[in-house]
Amino acid sequence: KFKELTFMMLLERLLVMASLGLSGNLPAKPLTAMSQLWALALVSLLTTFVALSSLEGLNVPMYNALKRLTSLVTLLAEFLILNKRASREVSMAVLLIAAGAVLAGLHDLEYAPLSYLWA
Repeated sequence: KFKELTFMMLLERLLVMASLGLSGNLPAKPLTAMSQLWALALVSLLTTFVALSSLEGLNVPMYNALKRLTSLVTLLAEFLILNKRASREVSMAVLLIAAGAVLAGLHDLEYAPLSYLWA
C-alpha cells in the first residue's frame, strides 16, 4: 500500500523543474509562463493526486490493468459525444485490451472500491 502521496508529488515537481533547468528550457519570464499555464498545472496536479491516491488501495499491477480501460472510455465518449466512430480494427483492439484488463481484475483479492474509482 502506498502512503507517501505528498512526498511523491513533491519529488515529481522537483524532478520536472530540475530537468527543465538542466536542459535550458526554463522560461525567461517565469511569472508570465505561470499565468498562462496555471490551468494545465492544476490539471496535472489533480491527475497526479488522483493517480497516487488510487495506489493507496491498489497494487501497481491492478492499477495498470485499470488504466488500460481508459482507451475504452475514450472510445465510448467519442461515439456518444462527438458521434465519431472508430474503425473496426481500432474498436476490436480497444475491446481486446479492455477484456484483458477486466480479466486481470477478476482475481484481485484486495478490492477497494474508492481506489478503483480513482484509477
